[in-house]
Amino acid sequence: GFGFADNFIMIVCGDMIDAKFGYLGLTTMAAAGLGNWVSDTIGLGLGDAIERTATRLGLSNGGLTPTQERMQIAKFTTLGAKIVGITLGCFAGMVPLFFMTPNKTAELSHEELEVYDEIFRPYGMTTAQYGEL
Repeated sequence: GFGFADNFIMIVCGDMIDAKFGYLGLTTMAAAGLGNWVSDTIGLGLGDAIERTATRLGLSNGGLTPTQERMQIAKFTTLGAKIVGITLGCFAGMVPLFFMTPNKTAELSHEELEVYDEIFRPYGMTTAQYGEL
């Protein structure tokens, strides 16, 4: 659950920051970093909520005794399950990427934007595609 929430929030917030503040000279990587900060901050509280929800759903540590939890095979199994879980969650959290369109206009001059609006936008070209011309 956490991998999904973390990636989902980071992508949505990073894209919004990039689109809204990129014209100020903020790089895409800086926007991604700020999106990650927002996601991590929200994740501090969200992680506990996800754990409580999992417990309410009946998910547990398998009822292992403390001695069993210290066994090497239990540690490897726990690590493997965490890696699989976070990986699947992160990939699922990338769903917003299917619905996003490039909209950053940071590097276009006023004249270039006028040309884009009059000639290219009516035909569905994005500002990112126009910027690559």
